[in-house]
Amino acid sequence: MIRRCLLAAAIVLTFTVAPAQHVSAKRELSTVLRLRETNADISIHVTLQPDPGGSFRTIQFDMDGHTYRLISKSDLQYLSKPEGLGMHPADPIHGLVLDPSRLFFLAHYTAEAKPHTLLFFIGAEYASDASSILVVGFHEDSSPYKVLELDQFDTSNFTQLDDGSPVIIGKATLSQAYSEAAKDSVYATTYDPSAVYIVRLNEPAEYSLVESKRYNQLHYVWAGTKSREDIAVVFHDKNYHKPYIVSAKDVDKVLPKTQE
Repeated sequence: MIRRCLLAAAIVLTFTVAPAQHVSAKRELSTVLRLRETNADISIHVTLQPDPGGSFRTIQFDMDGHTYRLISKSDLQYLSKPEGLGMHPADPIHGLVLDPSRLFFLAHYTAEAKPHTLLFFIGAEYASDASSILVVGFHEDSSPYKVLELDQFDTSNFTQLDDGSPVIIGKATLSQAYSEAAKDSVYATTYDPSAVYIVRLNEPAEYSLVESKRYNQLHYVWAGTKSREDIAVVFHDKNYHKPYIVSAKDVDKVLPKTQE
């Protein structure tokens, strides 16, 4: 059994991946969701492929005699219970709730004085690569549309800006530690900034450089939009009140001697 934990200041999503087992046939899964937008029930169907993770790409939505299908560019995963196949979400994502169907995470927000629903479908992650993500929203007639679709994005937070705009926050690359660290001791990781996407009604979410920079400066550090390995981010240094940056070649100078 493999367990991956991110070393970051924000709440993050951790997955435990079950040992590979043989799955001989496809499996149909479905659930019914009451949309707050229209107070109508919508049926959601997926077909899990015969692979160890229980992956799928096509999502079917049925409502009032209408059928809609969205197709993901990347494999999505059934979020299994601990004893089952697939990925096992061990930690919560701030602002999201795991749906009882375990097909997606659920979020609600208010815009223009009306309630709105988002479904977060998650893919598998590999090594330092974050999982894929597909976020689905709904128009006023309950038809679904893609809010955000990324090949690599580890979602850490769904929240609102000061002006009330809902935002999706996460990282495209998982931080790698330069050393093992005991609780509350100094440790360092690669530089992997969070990205902030602003959710807009009836259209795709928009990446915000301004909000991304502001979020990282407040909760992390800021050295540009891209992940970097030539610098390191140092955490839990008692001489500093927040993380800070050093050159990667000098990282051993700030780590406890026992970690060298």
